[in-house]
Amino acid sequence: MDFLPELYALFLTLPAGSLLWSILMFIVVLGVLVFVHEWGHYAAARSVGVHAEAFSIGFGPELFGWNDKHGTRWKVCALPLGGYVAMYGFEAEGEKVPVKRRKEAFSYKNVWQRMWVVFAGPGINFLFPIIALTLLFWVSGEQRPIAFEEQSATVGTVRPGSPAAEAGLQREDVVRFIDGQPVGTWMEMVAKIQSRPEQATTLNIVRAGEPMELNITPALVSTKIAGEQRDIGRIGVEFNPDTELVQHSLPSALVKASKDTWGYVTMIGDTLAKLFSGKEDVKNLGGPLAIGDLAGQSGSYGFYALIMFMALISVNLGVLNLLPIPALDGGHLLFFLIEAVKGSPVSMKVQEYAYRGGMGILAVLMVTVFYNDIVRMFS
Repeated sequence: MDFLPELYALFLTLPAGSLLWSILMFIVVLGVLVFVHEWGHYAAARSVGVHAEAFSIGFGPELFGWNDKHGTRWKVCALPLGGYVAMYGFEAEGEKVPVKRRKEAFSYKNVWQRMWVVFAGPGINFLFPIIALTLLFWVSGEQRPIAFEEQSATVGTVRPGSPAAEAGLQREDVVRFIDGQPVGTWMEMVAKIQSRPEQATTLNIVRAGEPMELNITPALVSTKIAGEQRDIGRIGVEFNPDTELVQHSLPSALVKASKDTWGYVTMIGDTLAKLFSGKEDVKNLGGPLAIGDLAGQSGSYGFYALIMFMALISVNLGVLNLLPIPALDGGHLLFFLIEAVKGSPVSMKVQEYAYRGGMGILAVLMVTVFYNDIVRMFS
């Protein structure tokens, strides 16, 4: 049973419940994906004999943790915006690593082993969606969305304290008539409600197969529509999407999951290409606040929507981490590739300057997406 929609409705009864829900879903989504990404690095490091000193979910002060039998510290930290695997001898040179421990030091592995360890993190971000979506489609079926213009007027979440809640509307109620006028789709219902701000209105609904009549007065809301400020009516209900359930065998689910994952890759790659060419506005980029909002929306619809969202974000993490920017996995891979071609490592001084430049690029990117998030929040 999918309890997330009911849990979301319970959160909405709390003060700032919608915000708390988004924070919870953000932590769940990012926590799972960060663990998956870092586990890729960890498993690859172990496979070539590199000792992992720490495996951390989050940054900053440790909240709790434990040591395993291999001497790795597993911990969860206070700031849930990423994670890391601390590998022994990652940046050490020469005599800084004792001779007897060089066999477990990252820096003493050959260049191809080091490339494997670094690539495994983003690599598993592409594998995770294939596995997760395969299981999802195989076990629960694929929920193919029906075109928005054909969606029925089925109520999703009812916001506490809203006109809909006061009138007694409930989740999965289907609106059939508004003031005697037939309603066939969600868009028709929205248009009729918007045209009745502060007007007593009669709703004829169907609840669990039984017809009912409710009286409601849409609240007056001033908002911009197509660039024009307008006063409209709202009742405080959210959309409950209609889908067509398609069952899959395991091989069919694997094919579908692989196609969807590749579709995410091409979509993100196309977006990045447009950004670099100036065809896409950087104002469209979203940061942690946008991800939290979308995670909250996805979670409110249930596990299916949440897993689909996690698959998309996982591919995002994989693609972005492979960008050839120092401080990201892609930057390390670029240095290792140069080393493999020229037969000697890139000098530490060049790496240091490149790392500083990469951190500068990431800082500008983070400021940009945070700014975009804040502008969206208050617009």
